[in-house]
Amino acid sequence: MKNLNRVLPVTIAFMIIVSCSKESNNPLELPVTSKYNAVKDFLTANEVKSQSFTFEGSTGGVFTAEQGTEIFIPAYSFATESGFPIAGNVTLEFKEIYKKSDMVLSAKPTIQWDGRPLKSEGEFFLRATYNGDAVQIAPGASIVVIPNTFGLPSDTNMEAFTAQMNPFSWSPATGASVVDSVFNRLFIGQLLNPKDSGTWYNCDDGSLFNAYQQTTLALHQNDATYLYDTQVFLVFDDINTVLQVDNTGNDFKFDFAPVGLNCMAVALGVKEGILYSSIVPITIAPNQTIAFTMSPVSEEMLKGQLRLLD
Repeated sequence: MKNLNRVLPVTIAFMIIVSCSKESNNPLELPVTSKYNAVKDFLTANEVKSQSFTFEGSTGGVFTAEQGTEIFIPAYSFATESGFPIAGNVTLEFKEIYKKSDMVLSAKPTIQWDGRPLKSEGEFFLRATYNGDAVQIAPGASIVVIPNTFGLPSDTNMEAFTAQMNPFSWSPATGASVVDSVFNRLFIGQLLNPKDSGTWYNCDDGSLFNAYQQTTLALHQNDATYLYDTQVFLVFDDINTVLQVDNTGNDFKFDFAPVGLNCMAVALGVKEGILYSSIVPITIAPNQTIAFTMSPVSEEMLKGQLRLLD
């Protein structure tokens, strides 16, 4: 991965040139993506999709999601707003995010409420319904989510976090906890209000980056940021961490950058119906400024580039 990170920008530039040459006799013709008017439209179209599991409330169920997440639901785990146990059919809407490319495409970065980075062992969305209405986990009950660690060594510093929206970030969880240092089982005893919106939970290590000196990393867009509706992410090498960076004018600044680590700065933009991107490798150094310039890119090429960062 490290060697790939150093040659990726050159490879990307070559792919863009070849792609333009194949698609048109005019190599300067841009790949038009007219269905997107803003970056959020591109992200919404490519975010992780929901899975659905239906079971009898009186018996519960055991399910394995598409990426290997295990879900254990005991009998009578769900109740109405008045606390009456539900015996009939309950449907659980579920999403699972492990890959860094999915964190970018779903706009679900691993960043704490105060801006500090997190290492993720899985992000999970849950929403339960009965007869079409959102329901709660019954008082005293818990459902269990076991992340798929893909055979990686266990991280005993994992804790439960829950998502805050607008802007998206993670805070120590209410109504959930991580237990068992081997499997990092996530016990969820509460779905946050409003229940109809669903709840995001995450198994995170919030202490990993404390071992590194932290600095401010500035990313300067050479183009006019507002013309591209630019969004910028930092995707770390060899760590399951993706950060979204806020901008002030043409600069995007992150104040908790861990010195010495390698990452890729991924900028996404849309201008006049055309999709743009910039992917730049960075070895973080103290008080560093990195400049980037947007280039037109096809949707499939961009998604392929993001998958290379997983």
